[in-house]
Amino acid sequence: MTESEAKLYLPFSDMEDLEEVYEQKLFEQKQFFLQRMPVSKIIASRMSRLQKIEEAFVYLGGEVELFRSEEVQLKPYLSQVIKETFSIHEWNKNLLKLRLNQAQSVEGIRFYLNQLIEITVSYAQKWRMERTATNDSLKVSTEPDSMFLLEEINKFEELGFRSFDDLQHLLTESPLVQEANRLSLWLKLENNV
Repeated sequence: MTESEAKLYLPFSDMEDLEEVYEQKLFEQKQFFLQRMPVSKIIASRMSRLQKIEEAFVYLGGEVELFRSEEVQLKPYLSQVIKETFSIHEWNKNLLKLRLNQAQSVEGIRFYLNQLIEITVSYAQKWRMERTATNDSLKVSTEPDSMFLLEEINKFEELGFRSFDDLQHLLTESPLVQEANRLSLWLKLENNV
């Protein structure tokens, strides 16, 4: 990398500004990832650019904090009860997003994003449905609001249902069936990476 290439990735005026610009670039990317469903293709593309930004930062004299991966105590997805699995996923996801937000290097961001993809795969596999309906308005990368989904799960339980197998009793327009479809499509997308 040349100095002119490095300055394309990190335009700055002095060393203090360099640090600030680098931190801002990290922050912007973390915010992007925190607000979206993890999609490997998008992550790979953005991480490639972020890697170049970090290389430019180091080339221009910046120092990157060494990443030390800590074991994250994630809860396993063992239950077939939708509400339990949903609660576990929300806990795992929030823990990883907190760690991702605290990461100060590309290596750290990549580590937590990979874990986020892994737990999302485990979660989505629970929701897998054999019959996936095609819904043109369904966006795979757009997660429904957690409180809305919890409310729908509570309504589902009021009908006497609890497990993922019970989803077959709902109409295809049900938000829970739509979520099962969305996650099933997301799994197909991830498997084609």
